Amino acid sequence: MFFLTHKPRDGKPMSEGTSKIFSELEDAVVSHPEKLENTNQDDILFQVLRKDQPGRVRTYGRGVVASNLWGPRFQVDTKRLIEEVKENAQTEIQNIQQKMQEKVEIKLQERMEDMKSQMCGFNVFFNQIQKNLPRV
Repeated sequence: MFFLTHKPRDGKPMSEGTSKIFSELEDAVVSHPEKLENTNQDDILFQVLRKDQPGRVRTYGRGVVASNLWGPRFQVDTKRLIEEVKENAQTEIQNIQQKMQEKVEIKLQERMEDMKSQMCGFNVFFNQIQKNLPRV
């Protein structure tokens, strides 16, 4: 929407500031396409243009304030914090699962080596018994 409303209609070159914003927006869209779906305070437009003027929300016009769209500021911060904690917890869980898997594999390898050595001992013992027993 920003691109459509801020392009000059008569084909004249854009101002330097607008050109800079356009290029930053295009870079952000290329690097974070998943944020195109967002219509909150973390969307690409907010990241490029920074904070809105008090009492306004960019692209919504006058009279619309952030708390009307996204709730009070502390709720937005709390939701963002919850999402960060969830992501960190998920990463930590994956790390722990990976470490546990590695430990289980090491234990299994140790157990296999113990069993192999026991089997070798049994084979030696069995061979000695066969040699010492008289044939019937």
